Amino acid sequence: MFLFWMGIRFLMAEEISSGPESHSEPAMHFKALRESFVVEVTNPKSAVFFIAFLPQFTDQGATYPVWLQIILLGVAANLFFSFAEAGCVIFADQIAGLFRKSRSAGRWMRRAAGSVLIALGANLLISER
Repeated sequence: MFLFWMGIRFLMAEEISSGPESHSEPAMHFKALRESFVVEVTNPKSAVFFIAFLPQFTDQGATYPVWLQIILLGVAANLFFSFAEAGCVIFADQIAGLFRKSRSAGRWMRRAAGSVLIALGANLLISER
């Protein structure tokens, strides 16, 4: 039912202002970045992934101890993931900027999102029976 409700809300949504007042402050960006960092550091699934995945890339006979190798591999992986995610965010912001400039594009995006949510809700309802 929640997917139906969200889909209908998207379909019934009013036009969103795209004026300069809709831009967020840089302080909010840093707050979001800090919160996402805390969530990722405290996420037990991330810890389990690194504990299960990284030891296979360590070498017992290396000059560095295994625990240091795992830490270095984890830092390197997080840096690579962060750069990739930052690139995706920048690309998505550029695309969103194109949609913000066009009223009709925003209307079609809301219609598409609402339709997809309603279709997912219908699929879930049908699959549960």
